[in-house]
Amino acid sequence: MTVPDREPHTLVLNATGSGKVTSIKYTLDGRVVQQGAVTLPWREPVTVPADGLPHSWTLEVEFTGNGGVDLVAIFDGQVVAQGGSAGGGSGSTSGSAGVGGTVNG
Repeated sequence: MTVPDREPHTLVLNATGSGKVTSIKYTLDGRVVQQGAVTLPWREPVTVPADGLPHSWTLEVEFTGNGGVDLVAIFDGQVVAQGGSAGGGSGSTSGSAGVGGTVNG
């Protein structure tokens, strides 16, 4: 019996808002991808193998300023996680936000 080839899944990580991102990092199955400062909005599609196994992921953002950052993760067109954090009233305020979860490949 042959099993048809499966298309890989796509996990799309999004960060929006008005904070100034000083660091953004995401992981898939423990493999860390570190990016420095980015300009919002930021979007990164991540390929998840179609192997039927669970795959864990995280998205972490550090920011400064009086804005906030909103995080949304979309897996095969469905929102699987969202979160965020708001900064304070002064330009020297810093904050962080993160989301994470597990998706099935």
